[in-house]
Amino acid sequence: MGAGALAAAVAACARRRGEVELGCPVQPAGFTAVSLRLGRAVGDSPQGLGTLVVVLTSGTADAAPIRVASVTLHADTTLQDRSTAIRSTQTGADGVVRWDSLPVGHYGVSVRRIGYAWLRQSVVVRDGYADTLNVRLRQDPACLMESNAT
Repeated sequence: MGAGALAAAVAACARRRGEVELGCPVQPAGFTAVSLRLGRAVGDSPQGLGTLVVVLTSGTADAAPIRVASVTLHADTTLQDRSTAIRSTQTGADGVVRWDSLPVGHYGVSVRRIGYAWLRQSVVVRDGYADTLNVRLRQDPACLMESNAT
């Protein structure tokens, strides 16, 4: 989202009495989409382990990599219990997180980044394979205004 569009979204959320509004009356740009690309078998992978790669890009036309997003792998596929986090890291400049040597099984993945929609997705790690979860996140600016109330 450009600076002008962000300023317009913030202005649309402004309130006279210093109230804070969650959610904007402006439609956020882009969309959220998830796809799983099944990878090839990794020849040197120990039995019972696999690899998961998560690639984050913007849901806008440019599909730019999303840097410094928090990506967490959970043992709970429903992601109802946050204490089930197994691994957590941030994306680099390329918008990628790679976890090698994961035990085969079902997991939940959560993705968070300020200015984007939050994502929860279940995935399966396969024995000896490196699979890629491609995520295009839509921008979702939160409207939080500084309070001027006295």
